[in-house]
Amino acid sequence: MDIAIIGSGHIGSRHLQSMSKLDDSSNIFVVDPSIESLKSAENHYKEVNLKCQHNLTFTTNLNEIPKVLDGVIIATSSMMRKEVIKQLLYHANSIQFLILEKFLFPSIDDFQEVKTILQEKGILNYTYVNCTRREYPFYHFLKSKLKTSQFINFRVSGSNVGLGSNGVHYLDIFSYLINDNDINIYFSELDNIILPSKREGYIEFTGKLKGVSDKKMKADITIESFKEPNIPITITIESDNLKCIINKKEKNILLFQKQNQWKEEYIDYPNILISEVSHVIIKKLFEQKQCNLTPYLKSMELHQLLLREFLRKLSYIEGKRVTICPIT
Repeated sequence: MDIAIIGSGHIGSRHLQSMSKLDDSSNIFVVDPSIESLKSAENHYKEVNLKCQHNLTFTTNLNEIPKVLDGVIIATSSMMRKEVIKQLLYHANSIQFLILEKFLFPSIDDFQEVKTILQEKGILNYTYVNCTRREYPFYHFLKSKLKTSQFINFRVSGSNVGLGSNGVHYLDIFSYLINDNDINIYFSELDNIILPSKREGYIEFTGKLKGVSDKKMKADITIESFKEPNIPITITIESDNLKCIINKKEKNILLFQKQNQWKEEYIDYPNILISEVSHVIIKKLFEQKQCNLTPYLKSMELHQLLLREFLRKLSYIEGKRVTICPIT
C-alpha cells in the first residue's frame, strides 16, 4: 500500500505508530511543514515493534508525495485543513480513500466547499471522519442491544469534557447508536466565557447542549462540561432494555440489562488509542472498500449542528457576527 499522513503532530504521529502494525510492507509518506514535528513523529514510530519493514519518507513538501495513493490521513489542525485538502486533491491523480481528523473546519461555508471538491474528484463516497468510537466492540454490542428500545437517553457530563474538541465524538456515537442523523439541538446553554484550548491558537467551551431525535424512536442527548474542576467524566446511556454508566477516569462500565433481571455487571471500558486502531481501519478500507468510521456527508451534518451553536455564542460574547470558530 501507498499511504500518506499529512500532519505529524500528536495525532498524526499516533496514526504513524499504528501504520507500523500493518501486516504487509507499505510505502508511508509523512508530510508536515515542521522539521521538528517530523523528527518527533519518526521517534514515536521507532518506539513500536514493527510487524514488518515499511518504507518511510518524511517531507515538508506535499508535492513530493506520489500522485497515486491508496489512502491519505489528514491530521492537521482545523484552521488549515480545507487548504490542505484542496492542495492534496489538486496534486493527486488518484486516491482510493481519505480519512479526515476532526473537528473538521472552523467555518460553516468550508463544509460545502470541501464537499464540492470531493465530489468533483470522485472521492466523496470514500471520505471518512475519524470518530473512532464506531470501531469500539463495546458500542457495537450496545447498538445491538438498543435496536428494540422504545427510548434512549444519552448523557455526558464532567469537567473538561471539551465541548469544542470532543463534543462531536459524543454526538457522533449517539447518532450511531440510534442509527439516525436527523438530530436537532433544542437547548443551548453555553457559558459566557471562552477558554484557551490545550492547543495554541484554539478555544474551548463549557456549558450544556441538548439534542433530540424523533425520527425512529424517542432519543435525546445531553453534553455538559462544568467550569468547576475535578468532576469525573461519565457517560450514562439508558433505555427500557438497559442502563450503562461509563466512568472514563476509572476505565470501567457499570452495566444493567433487563434480560439479566437488571443485575449489576462490571466490564472494562475499551478506550482504544489511535495508535491501536488506525491500521485496522486502513486494512478494512483497502480490502473491503468500507469501514465503520463516519462518512463525510453524515459527519458534515453533525459538525455543523455543533458549530452553529459555538458561532452563536462567540457572536454574542463579541457583540458582532462571527463566522470563524477556532476549535480543533
